[in-house]
Amino acid sequence: MTLDVTSDEPYDATHPSGTSLADIIDIYAYSAKEMIDSGYDYKSVCKKGDAMKYGKKLDMSLTQFNEEYRKLIADNIKLKFKTAPDVTSTHRFTVTYRDEDGRVLTATAAPVTLQGKGAE
Repeated sequence: MTLDVTSDEPYDATHPSGTSLADIIDIYAYSAKEMIDSGYDYKSVCKKGDAMKYGKKLDMSLTQFNEEYRKLIADNIKLKFKTAPDVTSTHRFTVTYRDEDGRVLTATAAPVTLQGKGAE
């Protein structure tokens, strides 16, 4: 599966409107891949005993996430921008999900105003 995020407004000089923002976003989620690869040896995957419930906690760039094959097992995916936009502006972000079977789902968030790098 892959996730991508775009904005209807320019984010910065290298991310005009409609382009992928994956390289400036980190993802926080739980993955089943490490648990499956370990033969379900939860002690080798996580220090917590609840690894069977949640899987391996991921904390990586969205670009790296998309380059690796992942199956997520929790619905609490968090995306965090690494940097602020160049200027204070209002964005409508669209998240696109693509799975290994070719299904594509998209959702567009309500407008949100983000402070630019130079804003106080």
